[in-house]
Amino acid sequence: MDLKNLEGDIDMKSSEKKNGKRIVLSVIAIAVIAAMVSIMILSAVRAEDSVPQSESVHDSHGATKEQAESEIKETAIPLQDQSFTAAQKDKPEIPVGAQEVKEMKRPGGDSSIAHIRRRPGVSPDYKKIEKIGSEFAVVLDADKNEIVAGKQAAKRMFPASLTKVMTLVTAVDFLESMDAEFSLTLEESDFFYREQAAAAGYEPGEKALAGDMLYGLILPSGADCALGLAKVTAGDEKRFADLMNLEAVKMGLRDTHFTNPVGLHDDQNYSTPIDLAVIYRYAMDNELCRKVLGTPDYTMEKTKEHPEGLQVWSHTFGFMTGVDMNGFTVTGGKVGYTQEARSCFVTSAEKNGRTFIVVTGYGQGNSGMCADHIEIYKNLVV
Repeated sequence: MDLKNLEGDIDMKSSEKKNGKRIVLSVIAIAVIAAMVSIMILSAVRAEDSVPQSESVHDSHGATKEQAESEIKETAIPLQDQSFTAAQKDKPEIPVGAQEVKEMKRPGGDSSIAHIRRRPGVSPDYKKIEKIGSEFAVVLDADKNEIVAGKQAAKRMFPASLTKVMTLVTAVDFLESMDAEFSLTLEESDFFYREQAAAAGYEPGEKALAGDMLYGLILPSGADCALGLAKVTAGDEKRFADLMNLEAVKMGLRDTHFTNPVGLHDDQNYSTPIDLAVIYRYAMDNELCRKVLGTPDYTMEKTKEHPEGLQVWSHTFGFMTGVDMNGFTVTGGKVGYTQEARSCFVTSAEKNGRTFIVVTGYGQGNSGMCADHIEIYKNLVV
């Protein structure tokens, strides 16, 4: 509809009839039509913007250091003091195992997970990462909350199972009880098998405790545990995804959206290297999340199906234990893979009392992504 012609018609009628009531109604009609047109235009723009830029990642090969720095600085807030409160510093470590975790309660309002963390700033010594095969990368100094290096660090990427770090945070934040139980159905088990999704190994009908599923979620990247945690926390996956996106808002994430807790491919399940590093750093603020991410292996509660307890192992520690990283020691992490996302990896590592977080995406298989992390840590000056 031509809004200018409509406005002209209304002006003529108003001048002829001098009817104040009609003027008001006409103006309202114009406003409604204009609003509808604006909504249609805005929806089209958002639809275009919402498409992840995984195809466009190849456009910036050969970018200069200045271009890379500009990209990061446009997406980051100036560095602020990130020191913990005294209460957070003094909070004691809690040993977490099969017996301890089920006794832990839902975090209260004073939990370190229930806080707002400022978005990272950019180090004045920021460098572009060159010699790796992964298309995306970022290095976050976890202590200073500074981005120190990157490669397309602000670009959208599909996170695959790195999604499960947010699943962990959301479950720990909203779970009513670590004793909540979940049983996988045969249909759900078959679905994950068809999707070639990794699983912790629970049998259909086997009872799984929420506290145990936290480990099954992260160590072997169990889709069965992601589904179970979503259901015992929020009732279903959709409502749980809503909670994940609520957490994203709380963290101040700029370009992240989740549609499922597993990391199964969806065009609307996306993030950026920077945002994924922020999620991981946020998880490290909570003692239980930090324990889970840093556990090499774990044994679940005994069940009829697993009389000795289902045992799971961390892919991260399996890949990165014993490798030479110029003095860095891996303290935790999460791997991910889908055909669309290719190999994704987030790790944390320490050297000389300093902690760094590295995120890579769209990598070249397990060996390639591990080689990328080794290369990045070897070139960090601490």
